[in-house]
Amino acid sequence: MKKNKIWFYALIAIDIALTIFLLVVSVIMFVKSFNKSVISDEEAKTFIGWLQLHPGFFLGLFVIPLFVLLIGNVVGLALFIKKASAKEKVKLENLSEEDKAKLLQEMISDSQKGASEEKKEE
Repeated sequence: MKKNKIWFYALIAIDIALTIFLLVVSVIMFVKSFNKSVISDEEAKTFIGWLQLHPGFFLGLFVIPLFVLLIGNVVGLALFIKKASAKEKVKLENLSEEDKAKLLQEMISDSQKGASEEKKEE
């Protein structure tokens, strides 16, 4: 179980790091594409310059993986929410007599607090 948690946290860290890297490169490409329409020879030697000369690689290496990560994260969030909301409700028949007595006392105290708050508001 502990090993699964470690893998889970490691995958989350990798997901976050990869998403940040892809977003940063995409923003740099976006900014550089509006500054100049022609790329010089020196700029073409850099990684961003090379990506500007080869937009297909940029699309395949950065844009599509970014959308895949986004879709994966949205699906994962939806599954997590579904799992968290599908917790089984406790049935009254499954409670012991002590638990029933505690629950009754809590309900009585909550109703008394609610009644006293209503009187104060009036």
